[in-house]
Amino acid sequence: MVKPGPPLLDLQDITVSFPGIRRSERSVVLHGVSLSLEKGVTVGLVGESGCGKTTLGRAAVGLQKIDNGKICYDGTDITRLQGNALRTARRRIQMVFQNPFASLNPRMTVFDAIAEAVQAGSDAHQRKTVLTDRISSILEQVGLDAAMMRKFPHEFSGGQRQRIAIARALAVNPSVIIADEPVSSLDVSVAAQILNLLHGLRERLGLTMLFVSHDLSVVRFIARYIAVMYRGRVVEYGQAESIFTTPRHPYTAMLLQAVPVISTEPGAVPFFERIPAGEAAGAAAQQQGCPFAPRCQYKHDECLKVEPVLEPVRGDDNRLCACLRAGELRLT
Repeated sequence: MVKPGPPLLDLQDITVSFPGIRRSERSVVLHGVSLSLEKGVTVGLVGESGCGKTTLGRAAVGLQKIDNGKICYDGTDITRLQGNALRTARRRIQMVFQNPFASLNPRMTVFDAIAEAVQAGSDAHQRKTVLTDRISSILEQVGLDAAMMRKFPHEFSGGQRQRIAIARALAVNPSVIIADEPVSSLDVSVAAQILNLLHGLRERLGLTMLFVSHDLSVVRFIARYIAVMYRGRVVEYGQAESIFTTPRHPYTAMLLQAVPVISTEPGAVPFFERIPAGEAAGAAAQQQGCPFAPRCQYKHDECLKVEPVLEPVRGDDNRLCACLRAGELRLT
């Protein structure tokens, strides 16, 4: 697929596995995932719980060891860096975690939490007055009053805590933000405020963002491109609006059908009756063929034998899809 510019963050064939019940066993959760983030662009990552979204995000920031593959930042393979070079590179990629109630140390004030990040991102020790000015500026960027820096996390609401978590991520002047379901634990109105904040920060600071979410309406609002994951694989990738209007993979269509819509039309089918039955994303995968085949109403014999690869859809070079029938199916 042709893109406007080279990727700032490039994840190439990332494989991650966890120990199984037996020592000799490994459970593979990411199967050679590749994903590129262009500078200044937000990419949405969607899929069911257990499909590997968070694991991929944690691998991108170095919190999850990878078995195989490369993580390249601005053309440099940071998986091979060590010491100061690795620390410098990792400052450029920061993460905002899902739960603001757990991601902040309850024994540290806002000042201490952000100051720790500022100091970690600087090669020289900074005086307290300089730190105070810097932290005040960061808090203002995320819509908080500088007077709040002396308070502890328990004194804030969930939305305010997530703003503090975002401020901490911004403390080291990153170029890439991995936002792991940052609004899933917030009220709808507060979530909208955080989304607007992230959108504004991306535009003002030129940030590149990987936005992980299970909420398709949220991803549609904030992302330019969308990657759909299923069982540790990216099964579809393309521009956000085209993904919503013309899904190419049956799993993508299933996710869109699962969005609750209240209808007063006579004969309207409840959304939970439109979803095909089958194994959940975290269930044991079959040995051969397409991993989505057991749940797919469009499968044929070849789907049970050949695992499709992510490639351009016939007649649509701007869409990547891992489906043997992507060029012929009309899923809207």
